[in-house]
Parts: sequence; structure tokens; C-alpha cells
Amino acid sequence: MYDIVIVGAGGFGREVYQYAKSIYPSVEYRIKGFLSNNPGDLDGFDVDSIILGDENSYEIQENDRFIFAIGNIQIKKRIIPILKEKGAKFLTLIHPTAVVFDTAKIGEGVVIGPFVTVSDHVEIADFVMMNFYSSVGHDSKVGKYSILSPYATVNGFSTLEEEVFLGTHSTVTAYKTIGRETQISANSVAMYNTKPYSLVYGVPGKIKKIFG
Repeated sequence: MYDIVIVGAGGFGREVYQYAKSIYPSVEYRIKGFLSNNPGDLDGFDVDSIILGDENSYEIQENDRFIFAIGNIQIKKRIIPILKEKGAKFLTLIHPTAVVFDTAKIGEGVVIGPFVTVSDHVEIADFVMMNFYSSVGHDSKVGKYSILSPYATVNGFSTLEEEVFLGTHSTVTAYKTIGRETQISANSVAMYNTKPYSLVYGVPGKIKKIFG
């Protein structure tokens, strides 16, 4: 039997906890608990589990399998290497209501939520998060650590480089390349290629260099 450890005990962590309870068979998996640096994260919530420690204090066991559930790219970049160095093995969680084509390539530690679409010949890199109703069109690529918020859409033949954040209801039109660490604001439409470290906002999306 494998023990599931959910990294993050905030709102998204609690959502992933509910997904995991329904997805992973109890004869093969049990939810061991959460990692968080705030021992009170679960206080007041109906969660039948515990906080085991944080990424530094927790001692990884042979049967542990981790799901990363913190929707912050900078925190991802900090915590995941710590856990990997300690030998952590990460599950990829795909909700049963998601539509994932069998031609798609899905990396390690990916979380694909309810009603997500991953279309034909899409590549999803390691530790990408796709929240409910987000979608990636055919022949597109999503880079490592990127986050697609609810209803975010990437149209066909597009590329998100590493660490891109798409806000709720944002859209990347077809044949676009979005540079690394770009942020696309909620309800915005990226109609042009963007350089790294950009902010896209509005319809059509205006592009502003934010750092780098």
C-alpha cells in the first residue's frame, strides 16, 4: 500500500484531498496527511487527516507518494527540489471527468482537475497544474511549473514556456509563444507572442515587461 502525502494544506490542497479520496482505491492507497509550514491550516475544516510537518522536517518513507497542491509558482520552485533531493516520488493526478487524449504526453507531478481538456498531441511538462475547466488545444506545449486557472484556454499550436501563469478565463490564441514567467491576467486574451517576464492584461491583451 502507498501513502499519499499532499504538499500544501490550503484551499487547493483541500480540493486535491477530495480528488484523491475519490480517485485512488483504498486497497492500494491511503491518504497519510499534508505537508505545511502552518500547523493550523486545517483548523475549522472537515478534513479527516493531519499535518505531518513541512518539507524540511518531514522524514520521507519508502511507500510515500506525493501530490503537489500549492498554486504558487515561486513556492513550487522552492519546495519541489527540497523534496526531490530527499527522494520524494510524485504522483500525477488526473480527475476522472477530465478529457485527456491518449496522444498527449503528461509529465511527473501534474495535477489535472475536473472537466479539464488536454487535446491531441499536447505536451504537459512536470508539475503543471490545470484547474477545473481549463483546456489546452491540439499540438500545444505547457512548460514546467506552469499554472492554468479555472477556464483558462490555450488554443492549438501554442507554447507556454516554463513558469507561466494563466488567470481565470484567460485565453492564449492559436500559434502563440508565451515567454517564461509571463503572467496573463484573468479575463485577458494573449493575441501576440510575448517575451519572458511579461504581464498580459485586457482584451486584446496589452503586454508589459514586469521584471527580468
